[in-house]
Amino acid sequence: MTKPLRRAQGIYELEPGAFKIVVSLGRSDEGRYQQQARVVRGSLRDAKAARARLLTEADDGTVVGRSSATFGAVLDRWLEHIEGLGRSPTTIAAYRTIVQHHLKPALGARPVSTITTLDLDTLYSKIARVRKPSTVAKIHVVARGALKQAVRWRIIGRNPALDASVPAIRRPEPTGATVEELRRLLDAAEDDFATILLVAATTGMRRGELCGLTWSALELPKAGNGVATIRQVVIHGPDDRALVRPSTKTGRSRRISLDPATVAELRVHRARCRAAVKEWGGVAPDAFVFSPVPGNSHPYQPHTVTQRFARLCARVGIEGLSFHRATRHFAATQLIAGGVDVRTVAGRLGHSRASVTLDVYAHLLVENDESAAEFLGSIVTRRG
Repeated sequence: MTKPLRRAQGIYELEPGAFKIVVSLGRSDEGRYQQQARVVRGSLRDAKAARARLLTEADDGTVVGRSSATFGAVLDRWLEHIEGLGRSPTTIAAYRTIVQHHLKPALGARPVSTITTLDLDTLYSKIARVRKPSTVAKIHVVARGALKQAVRWRIIGRNPALDASVPAIRRPEPTGATVEELRRLLDAAEDDFATILLVAATTGMRRGELCGLTWSALELPKAGNGVATIRQVVIHGPDDRALVRPSTKTGRSRRISLDPATVAELRVHRARCRAAVKEWGGVAPDAFVFSPVPGNSHPYQPHTVTQRFARLCARVGIEGLSFHRATRHFAATQLIAGGVDVRTVAGRLGHSRASVTLDVYAHLLVENDESAAEFLGSIVTRRG
């Protein structure tokens, strides 16, 4: 075989009109010499220009040497990394399940530098035949996150998941419980759970926020509106323990106004809690508002709220209704239907941006838009 002719530094002529360009990438962590090579078709001038671009990419870190690390090892290292950054234990557990059941069996033994967009698309297509599109989307989130970190660690030069194709997810339009359904549930619920339902429906709080609510976070005047400050949430931690964490990643809290009826119900609930432990000196200010134990020293688990709600629905004969729909969606739908501006609704729900609220509840704005059209039309066409 004829040896390629060298025409310039790092450039070899393979045949007329075809050149191989080579750039040194130094030595790997294992001490092996690394280089990047590409074939360029055209003139010698084209080859020199292509090599100059490749040198720039190498200097910028866009091109890195081939790593011997497997995709499975990168996934494990990424999980440890995000766990150390304080990601939620429930999130870590969900990601770990995806890694063990989907990504490692299919691609874990492959060197991460050989993983391509086609490999990911092939895997996603195979999983999509037996799983929901939402499952494929979650797998993609994990693969993309791990490969993104691999780029930052200079293990690979580019994230192949960026161009991968994920099945479209058709989210059903969220609907809340009817007023009649909610009243039936409130009438049938035990005292403490009726209070949980009422507060959730009038504030739109999430389950974890309700469970993490403390008496010190409430302002409950004898008359008028009150205030609830959302500072923390409860999540389901390891060994079936309740973990209390800040309500947001930035640690910022949010204040929600409470209507007089909800304030009155919370005052009655507080009196019940105090009466239950009167001989122990009452309830501490930092005690939880909703608790399964006297003294309110421990919070409810979010899944316990879900289980109690399911039993309540079965008792009153309501099917297909979740706690989330009966309370949070109920609050959002009623506020939007009542003409409350989206920014205010977003603030009460704790959405980071009003655009998030618009994405979720856009279908509810159609009736408001029709009313707006009629209102403007009546103004413009009015005579005299």
